[in-house]
Amino acid sequence: MPEKSPTGNGSSRKTEGLVTPVLRRAILLKISPPPTGRQADALFELLKADWTGVRDHYREVVARSAGIGLKGLDFDNRENVRCRLEGETRVIDFPRLRTRDGAAQAFDTRISMAICTEKDEMSSKVWSRVGLPLTGSTVPPGVSLGKLEDLTAFFRRIAIETAGWGEAFLRRTLRHSFPDLRARRRGCLEVSVLGARDELLVPYFDRLAQTDTTARELLEEKETDARFSQYFRRIAKLPANRLRDATAAEPGSFWFSSPVAVELDGGELGLRQALYYLRPTNDTVQVMGLAYDDSAGGDLAQRSAVKVSRWIANRV
Repeated sequence: MPEKSPTGNGSSRKTEGLVTPVLRRAILLKISPPPTGRQADALFELLKADWTGVRDHYREVVARSAGIGLKGLDFDNRENVRCRLEGETRVIDFPRLRTRDGAAQAFDTRISMAICTEKDEMSSKVWSRVGLPLTGSTVPPGVSLGKLEDLTAFFRRIAIETAGWGEAFLRRTLRHSFPDLRARRRGCLEVSVLGARDELLVPYFDRLAQTDTTARELLEEKETDARFSQYFRRIAKLPANRLRDATAAEPGSFWFSSPVAVELDGGELGLRQALYYLRPTNDTVQVMGLAYDDSAGGDLAQRSAVKVSRWIANRV
């Protein structure tokens, strides 16, 4: 008989002590005046047409920032430049770039652009996502806690370089084809999420999902603070010895939790909670998250990162 999941729905993954990290970085741009829907559609067609001529340069940027040779990277040939609507926003996804089999550190990365056409203060964005390869059918291998700090720094380096490359690509197209549209940088957003296959975390996330316990209240307990600290301190330096004291040391920071739906081993959908810490640092809003991952495809971190990225990006 399968074990019950943390929320009593589906099956729970056995303790493996591995973590699946995902890092997303966005450059926020205010385009003035906001492009019309017709201009945004034309911009997509131009970027799509130009992609063939710039994709090799993008691959060079990824290879250089990752410290590997060009032969170690391949585009997913099943993918094309695509555009989807999220409300009135045009979201442009470029093909995924991934390491070849046998790479010392496997990863994949993708550039996306969100072109906002609304006349309020919402920003357009250039996103870079970096993470372990997701196949959609098997759980990625994950990494041990001991390797997490170096891997996060590795992902961050790639994301910073590629997001900057994407911004230059977008600005160049705007300048050449839409000279009346001016783009101004409004800052950056970084979201890093850890999906941990560690059943010792289950009771804490159960409380977030099943009770009125808040993220802040959860961290008031010494045992909880120690358990979560070993994850959060490997993805960023925190200004206090205890997690719950970080907000006092960093004005404008706060803890919060957010639900995400994932597919479990039995094929059912399960609702999971992720714990997040948000803080402003210079021109970047940094958001760090942790969740217990018993999803069938090991994609809880990816799903949660996407959801929280959208929520935060529309508010900064």
